[in-house]
Amino acid sequence: MKLVSFIPLMVCMLGVEEKTLRMYLKYLRDAGMFSTGARGVNAPDITALDAARVIIAVLASPSPSRAVRDVEFFGGLLPAYHECNWGPLELFAHQPDKTLLDVVVDCLEHEVLYEVGGLANIRISDNGNAQIENENFRVIYHDRAFSDAMHDASTVKEKVEIMQRSETMERSGGTRVVRSAFYPIEGIAEIGQELLGWEAE
Repeated sequence: MKLVSFIPLMVCMLGVEEKTLRMYLKYLRDAGMFSTGARGVNAPDITALDAARVIIAVLASPSPSRAVRDVEFFGGLLPAYHECNWGPLELFAHQPDKTLLDVVVDCLEHEVLYEVGGLANIRISDNGNAQIENENFRVIYHDRAFSDAMHDASTVKEKVEIMQRSETMERSGGTRVVRSAFYPIEGIAEIGQELLGWEAE
């Protein structure tokens, strides 16, 4: 799929205005996080990774100017723990080294079962966490490097220094109401169908 078709698809599926979506794309492209190349028939095809970054940007960023920072941060989150009592959905919990960005790419590429995806949502919160959830399960994605560093710190001083450097603490600090956004995994799969042309089983 070329950009000329990708933009109306994402406008429709994500419920964002075209001019706003184009701003997200501009910031991502300028940061080397979205495919670039010739225009027209020679334009590059949009990849699943391109689409995954756009999905995370729109969900996570209240402003396009924050898209790059938010895609880097939220896209890099790793699973922390899970609460799960329904078999097929445990696949999200048993991939400890797959980032949230990897999981969104998998959903787009049909590597996550289509019938499973229809039962779950991805939720991103600006306190620095993300979840894949439904009424039966929840997988929490977090900044594992921060958690590991805090665990390994042996003194209060070291922990304070880690906290002062941490984007996780910056995001979770303050008394404001925490904003969150969610999107159905099934919707991500539908974008993948349109983008890559695979067939639903």
